[in-house]
Amino acid sequence: MFLFRRCCKSRLNSEQGEPRLLPTNEVDAATEKAYDDGYKAAMAEATAARRTAEKAAATDKEASIAKAAADGYAEADERLRKDLAKAGRAAEEKAKAAAKKSYAEGYEAAMEEAQEAAATAKKDATKLYARATAEKKAAAEKAYAEGYEAAMEEAQESAAGSKKAAAEKAAAEKKAAAEKAYAEGYEAAMAEAEEKASTAKKKASTEQAEAVEKSYDEGYEAGLQEGQAAAAKQIEDWNQSHQALTPKSKTPKSRSRSSSKVLQQSPGPPGLRSPGTPGLRSPRSSKLSTTLTEVDEEWDRGVKRAELFDRKLEVVERLGLQTEKALEHQEDKILSRAIQLTEAVPYAPGSPAEPQIVETRARSYSKLVPEKVTRVFLWDLDDTIVPWDSMAKTKLEGMDKAFFDEWFQLSKDWQQEHLFGDELKSSQLDALSEGMSANHTLASFEGTSNPPECLQAAVQHYPEVLERYKEEQVGTERLREMLEETDRLSEGWLAAGKEALEASTNVPGSINVIVTASKIMAAVAKLMMFKMNRMVDGRHIYSVWCEGSKQECFQHFKQMHPKAKFLAIGDGKKEEAAAKALKIEFVKINAQKGAKAAVADLHKLTKKFEAMAPK
Repeated sequence: MFLFRRCCKSRLNSEQGEPRLLPTNEVDAATEKAYDDGYKAAMAEATAARRTAEKAAATDKEASIAKAAADGYAEADERLRKDLAKAGRAAEEKAKAAAKKSYAEGYEAAMEEAQEAAATAKKDATKLYARATAEKKAAAEKAYAEGYEAAMEEAQESAAGSKKAAAEKAAAEKKAAAEKAYAEGYEAAMAEAEEKASTAKKKASTEQAEAVEKSYDEGYEAGLQEGQAAAAKQIEDWNQSHQALTPKSKTPKSRSRSSSKVLQQSPGPPGLRSPGTPGLRSPRSSKLSTTLTEVDEEWDRGVKRAELFDRKLEVVERLGLQTEKALEHQEDKILSRAIQLTEAVPYAPGSPAEPQIVETRARSYSKLVPEKVTRVFLWDLDDTIVPWDSMAKTKLEGMDKAFFDEWFQLSKDWQQEHLFGDELKSSQLDALSEGMSANHTLASFEGTSNPPECLQAAVQHYPEVLERYKEEQVGTERLREMLEETDRLSEGWLAAGKEALEASTNVPGSINVIVTASKIMAAVAKLMMFKMNRMVDGRHIYSVWCEGSKQECFQHFKQMHPKAKFLAIGDGKKEEAAAKALKIEFVKINAQKGAKAAVADLHKLTKKFEAMAPK
C-alpha cells in the first residue's frame, strides 16, 4: 500500500518537478482508506473527461473532415491535429486538477474521519477502561469479601480448635488440681475428723465418768433418803404391831434399837416387814429378836448393793447411749464433710477415695444390681423424684416460665455436649418406625447386628452413653446455681427425692427402675444433671414415650423377678393403674397438692426404706 501510494503521488506531481512523498507515519488505516477512495474517484472522473474529450474530438474531427472536404484536406488535417492536441492537453489538465482537488478533499475528509474515529475510539476506550475498572473493583471487592469470609471461617475454626484445646487443657488442669485438692482436703478432713473424734471420745469418757460418779452420788443420796423415810414408817408400824402382840416385860431393849438402826436402811425382806403379815412366826421366844436383827442386817446389805448396782447400771446405759449418739453425730459430720468435698471436687474414677465415700452412704454403682434381686422399686421420674412438670406448668411459687425455659435449654445443652445430641435426637422415633419395642432403654440395641442406616448411630453411641452415664460429670456454675434455686423454690423437693432414692439403695437385694413418659435421652440427662445417676443402673431407665406402656414395663420386671417384692412410686394415674392391675403396692406422691405435700410424701417414703434396711 505504501509503494502504491508513493507511485501515485509521484505521478500526480511529475509535471511540477520533483516528486514529493506523502508522510505515512501519521496516517493510520482510516487515512489510507480515504486516500485510496479519493484517488479512485479522481481517476474515474479523469477517464470520463478524457472519453468525453475524445468523443468531442471525434465529432469535431468528423466536422473538420467534412469542412476539409470543402476547404481542403490539408487545412482540415492541420486544424484537426491542433484541435486534438489542444483537447488532449485540456483534458489532461482537467484530469490533473480534478485529481489534485480529489486528493486534497480526500485527505481532509480522511483526516477528519480519522480524528472522529480516534475520538470515538478514545471515548470507547475510556468507557471500556471505566467499565474494566468497575468490574475489576467489583471483582476485587467480591474476592475480598469471599476471602474475608473464608479467612473468618478459618479464623473461627482455628479459634474453636484453640478454644477446645484450651478448654481441654484447662479441664485437665482443673481435674488434676481438683484431684490434688480433694486428696489433700480429704486427708486433712479425715485427720481433723479423727482428731475431733478422738477429742470427743476423751471428752465423752471424762463426762461419762463424771456423770456416773455424780449420778451415783445423787442416786445413792436419793435412795438413802427414800430408804430412811420408808424405814421410819416401817419402824413405827413394826413397833406398834410388836407392842400389841408382845408383853412389855419380855420385849428385849436391844431389839428395838437394833431394828431401828437396821430398818432405817431397808424395810426388810418380804414376809418379815410386819409381824402381822401372813406367814410371820410369832416373835415370842428369846431368840427371835437376835434372828430378826441378823436377817434384817443381811437383807439391808443385799438391798443396798442391788440398788447401787441397778442405779449404776442405769446411769452407765444412759451415758453409753448418749456417748454412742455423740459418736454417731460426729461420724455423720465427718461423712457430710466428705460428701461436700466429693460434690465440690469430683474424684478421679478408680481413686481410693471413691469406694470409701460411696460405700458409707449407699451402694456403689457396680453394686446397684445385686446377684439375687428380692425387691424391685418402680419409680416415676417427673413430679415424683424431680419437680419437672410442676416447673413446666409454673405451679411452684416464685417460679415463672422463663425459669423452666432455662432448665429446658440446660437439658438440651447437656444432651448435646454429653449424649451425642445431633446424632441421637431421632433414634427413639426411628426405632419405633423400624418396629422395635415401644418401651425404650439404653440397652435396646445390645446384640444388634446389621442395623438399618437410620439406627447405626444409635447402635454405635448407646453403649458410649451408658459409660458416660456411670461417670460423674462436672456441670457449669450456672447449673449448680439452678439446682440450688430449684431446691429452694420447691421446698427441698430435689433433696427429698435424692434422699429417698439413696435410702432405697440401702435396702438389701433391691434395684431401682425408672419408668417415665419422657424421651430416653431427656430422662438420662435429668438423672445426670440432678446427680441421681449413681442410684439407678443405666439399663434400668425405661422410656414409654409415644407408644409405650408402664404396665408392660411393670409386667416385664414381674416376669424377670417372680419371687421379688414390688413397690411402685409415682404421682400419675398411669403408674397407679398399672400397679393396681398387677397387685403391686403403690405409694402416691401428691404433687398435685403442691411441693410441700410431695416433699412430705418423699420423707415418709424415706422412712419406709430405712425401716427395710438393716440397722
